[in-house]
Amino acid sequence: MLCFSLSKAFPPPLTQAFGLLPNEIGKLSGSLTHLNISGCGFMGQVPKDITLLHKLVSLDLSWSAFEFDVGPHVFNNMFKNFTFLEELVLQGVVISPVLPNYLNISSSLRILDLRNTGLHGNLPYNIFDRQFLKKIDLSFNSLIGKIPWEISKLPNLVNLDLSMNENLRMKPDIFIRFLENSTLLSEVSLADVNIGSVLPRHLNTSGLKSLDLRNTSLRGRLPDNMFNLQHLEQLFLLGNNNLTGPLPIVNMSTSIPLKWLDMSNTNLSGEIPDSLGHLESLSHWIFSDCNLMGSLPKTPFKLTNLISLDLSNNKLSGTLPSWLFTLPSLESIYLVGNMFTGTIPLELFSLESLKELKLAHNQLDGQIDVLDQGPVLQTFRQLTNLTVLDLSFNSFRGDWELDTLLLSLINLVDLDLSYSGLSVTTNDATRYVNPYFNTLILASCNIKVFPESLRAMKNLIFLNLSNNDMHGHIPDWAGKIGGKDINDDDEKDNGFTWKAVVLGYGSGTLLGLVIGYIMLSTRRPKWFIEIADAVEHMILSK
Repeated sequence: MLCFSLSKAFPPPLTQAFGLLPNEIGKLSGSLTHLNISGCGFMGQVPKDITLLHKLVSLDLSWSAFEFDVGPHVFNNMFKNFTFLEELVLQGVVISPVLPNYLNISSSLRILDLRNTGLHGNLPYNIFDRQFLKKIDLSFNSLIGKIPWEISKLPNLVNLDLSMNENLRMKPDIFIRFLENSTLLSEVSLADVNIGSVLPRHLNTSGLKSLDLRNTSLRGRLPDNMFNLQHLEQLFLLGNNNLTGPLPIVNMSTSIPLKWLDMSNTNLSGEIPDSLGHLESLSHWIFSDCNLMGSLPKTPFKLTNLISLDLSNNKLSGTLPSWLFTLPSLESIYLVGNMFTGTIPLELFSLESLKELKLAHNQLDGQIDVLDQGPVLQTFRQLTNLTVLDLSFNSFRGDWELDTLLLSLINLVDLDLSYSGLSVTTNDATRYVNPYFNTLILASCNIKVFPESLRAMKNLIFLNLSNNDMHGHIPDWAGKIGGKDINDDDEKDNGFTWKAVVLGYGSGTLLGLVIGYIMLSTRRPKWFIEIADAVEHMILSK
């Protein structure tokens, strides 16, 4: 018996440029049982003589750094000649043939990994007719048609991934039998497979760790024990807008390992149950674009591992609970498009882990200032890790000094205060701005002068200053906003009155300029004409 693993013998980067796999590989047919050249940088055609290795038990050609092709004839002969094969891993290898109706699959096959190989056509009717199969990965291909019923008769199956085959279908009754019979399942991904089934009232897959059924046309209510599977860590049901009914209750007497929960873009309804706070392992909680209503639970959730929370575009109301801003690991809070009222809890300003905060399109109010007004600093200036801040379309009060804010929030890349009720001032001083800052939206912020801070925004790609009250002259440096150096050789004295300004964006450079309700007292500036012409050319070329 001979085992050969080039990827282990020569780890990267030594295995990144070996050229062609030699034809002489077939001369090892009498002894070679294991061949692993994954990630070794071979390119070109896999030689046909590889099919002479009739004693192979394991073959792994996955993830070459270059285009590595297995011709249709070689691919079919692999199945015909490798009668002892237990593991076949061709992930990322270019195969691209239409699969035949029948494959001569080894009766000993345990692992079949053909992920992202360009396969298309219908699945062979016997592809799941092997009792020892433990792992099947046919994801990211162009497979079509119905999934054979034999998939529900694989007692040893642990991992199944048929995701990202948009024209693949699974009959509802086969899907239900598959869930009922595959008692050893650990990871299942059928994302984008058309199932259209009603989920069973009770799931009998106790060993399941990851379940991905996004965009599968599921309908009806969630199983009663959906959040109580004792090993489930990841659950993705997003994009099933025919899923209805209330959220299941979490069993608070047991420890639930669920870490990632995504129910976005479903038609779930009702309130968020207090029992969800018992999911202490939860790191990502995504319930955006559902029909959830009511207020957030007042009982503190002990979600000490929560990193991201997205409850955007629901019908949630009431005030924001203070416990939400005391979760020590929380980095992202998205509450856009709800009906929250009241003030922002002061606990927010002590949440040092926070990186992204989006509270747009609510009914929040209260005084918020950039400069602290008391002995204890309680402003957004404390949140130095913030990269995204969006308070737009609320009813706050306060005067925000832009230069001071940008100097304090050294990691900020995206700021939107439009229609927030806040007034933005500038002290005409060019201070430090994060060099990666790229989006500034200050519509209807009572701005009086063109912000001097724009001079430091070398990578600005989107700027909206519409519905303000700026007067004066076009700054000499305005043509260089976002790093675009446009000469302005005759416009220094062109006065103008700004009522609304929206600057569009291009690839890393400020290319677009759309100005509404602007009165130019004299000629249009040359830099304005050049940018506008560039935008017109970009639009016409699409």
